Amino acid sequence: MHGGVKAIGDGAEAAGPGGAEPELGPADVLDSPEATQRVIRGSLIRTGSYIVSILAGVASLPFLFRHLGVVDSGRYVTVITIVTMVISVVETGLWAISIREYSLRTAGERWGLMSDLIGLRMAAFAIAAAGALAFMIVAGYPQLLVAGVAIAAVGASLEVVSSAYGVWLSTSLHLGWLAAMQVARQAVAVVLTIVLVVLEAPLIDFFILLVAAGVAQFVVSYVATRRAIPHLPSRHARAWVALVRKSAPYVAAMVIGVVYFRTAMILMSLLSTDAETGYFGVPFRLVEIVTLVSILMMSSAFPILARSADRDRARHRYALSRLSDVALIIGAWVAVVCLVGAGFIIEVLAGPGFGPSVDILRLLTVSLATKFVVAAWAFALLSLEEYRGVLVANAAALVIAVTLTVLTVPALGATGGALATIVADVVLVVGYGWVLVRNRTDISLPKRTGGAVGLAVACSVGLALVVPLPGVARMALATLVYGAVLVLTKAIPHELAMALPWRRAARSSSP
Repeated sequence: MHGGVKAIGDGAEAAGPGGAEPELGPADVLDSPEATQRVIRGSLIRTGSYIVSILAGVASLPFLFRHLGVVDSGRYVTVITIVTMVISVVETGLWAISIREYSLRTAGERWGLMSDLIGLRMAAFAIAAAGALAFMIVAGYPQLLVAGVAIAAVGASLEVVSSAYGVWLSTSLHLGWLAAMQVARQAVAVVLTIVLVVLEAPLIDFFILLVAAGVAQFVVSYVATRRAIPHLPSRHARAWVALVRKSAPYVAAMVIGVVYFRTAMILMSLLSTDAETGYFGVPFRLVEIVTLVSILMMSSAFPILARSADRDRARHRYALSRLSDVALIIGAWVAVVCLVGAGFIIEVLAGPGFGPSVDILRLLTVSLATKFVVAAWAFALLSLEEYRGVLVANAAALVIAVTLTVLTVPALGATGGALATIVADVVLVVGYGWVLVRNRTDISLPKRTGGAVGLAVACSVGLALVVPLPGVARMALATLVYGAVLVLTKAIPHELAMALPWRRAARSSSP
């Protein structure tokens, strides 16, 4: 890549090692007055596009699960879980650290930092993927599943590199391109899934399609950043180590967090029957998707949290308060929809052969309610450099998840896996809240919003369960009642309301 200058908001960023080296000033986009609204709008765009992509993916799942059946569906979800865990081990810790470092560096320093971040990600992914394959071989997984993980890891490696490019897009608040990356990947995956189902393809082919999806995401990420950043990794191993060492407790905490969440699914595949694994796999996959959505939404605000924690603590407190309110509202709504519509959701996703999955999904709505708050507080704790507190909370959740899964799954099957997941998730959200309050007493958690959300949940679930309606109508009714209660109690944050398209249009048309 050749040098040049790429404009970012009101500031500029050197695009090559030979360019100027301006210092970050007050005109930097992250310090600008409109940064908060840009983050909210960008977050809504990303989340909206992701939801559209997920809905397209969900539309293909009924064909996929019906084609594979209960046993192969369990195997498919097992492979996807392991590969997703490998990606998350790399991304969950390194993404946040990358954003924080890139946000705080001078424009001239960022070029070399980006090369180091790409190299670090590629090396970390190679190590994590090799470790996962070694674990599967030692644990005695069938050769088909080992081969599936190896093939899917090729596509995942492209996703990891694309995510490294996405650091620049995130810190420069080009969130629309991040949305385009997600849409491209999901579109290719959905189309190829339908094609393979029509062709009655074997299970292994559904892992190969993940490589094509990774290529699509990589192409979009390259186009979006082609003139702004280097695209090749550095080979400065010492620089990689320095980046990790600086935030080693947080990286370790995030790795543990990734493992704890998927403990039940992986241990289910080893301790229970293929059928029970399949019954647990479908609702677990839904929870995993929601978890990714929560991280996606909350990560959009992280550059502001990182910058304000370093320079403006009052702004940081305010941003965290608003972010917590939004996380609680969205998490509770997702839980409500899945609780009242569990039967309909499983029927659509997997068909009548997955009847036991309905009760599993209802149990896991407790976990769904925690996901957005956990994501918001995780990024807040990173911005405050509360690494050890995060490590302790995640370690506690892992110990509980492993212990309860081992104790309950042999006797209770999928129900035991769900109960272990619920308890671990509750422990984690309580642990994060405790660390925030203990170490940062000037931070107020969403108490007032919590009361309004609790009332909204009770009203929406109660009415939806009493009124005899079909699945979709029941979910719609619950959503309307939930939103109405929040509006009447004035619990919706002003910034979120003003970011909605019709509110922006009304504001721009006013004299």
